[in-house]
Amino acid sequence: MKRNDKKEFLSFIIIALVICAILSAIGVSTDVGSFFIVLIVICAISLLIFFLNLPFMKGKIGEAIVSLLLKEFTKKHNGKVINDVIIVDEENKSSQIDHILFHTSGIYVIETKNFSGRIYGKESDKTWTQVLAKGKVKNKFYSPVLQNQKHIERMQNVL
Repeated sequence: MKRNDKKEFLSFIIIALVICAILSAIGVSTDVGSFFIVLIVICAISLLIFFLNLPFMKGKIGEAIVSLLLKEFTKKHNGKVINDVIIVDEENKSSQIDHILFHTSGIYVIETKNFSGRIYGKESDKTWTQVLAKGKVKNKFYSPVLQNQKHIERMQNVL
């Protein structure tokens, strides 16, 4: 867990404790048992929110949404979609492909990203930049265009 993630998690717990204290003070829960039930529920909700906001989970949520959209597309337009495919070529190099759409018009290799903020990068740039918090936070990541080109090359080698 990264330092910022720990700080965010602790913030959720502190907020949960403050909410419980306020509820207790205004008489919502008069006994200790009710207080702890409220505390546990608020902590569980805080944990869920924290977990769903982790970059890994945001990516999985984005992939799930695209998967559902592709499934609907294939129902209407006669196609087939395969999700989360690992391709290993002759050189034993692998690629994890988010979605492969098979359609009469061709085979489509789709890379899903679920980022927020402003994204900067050109098709030819090796890395792109995500800008958050009004420019205070900048994250570099490998170009999804180049990443998907590599997926396509490996898939062509396998086929």
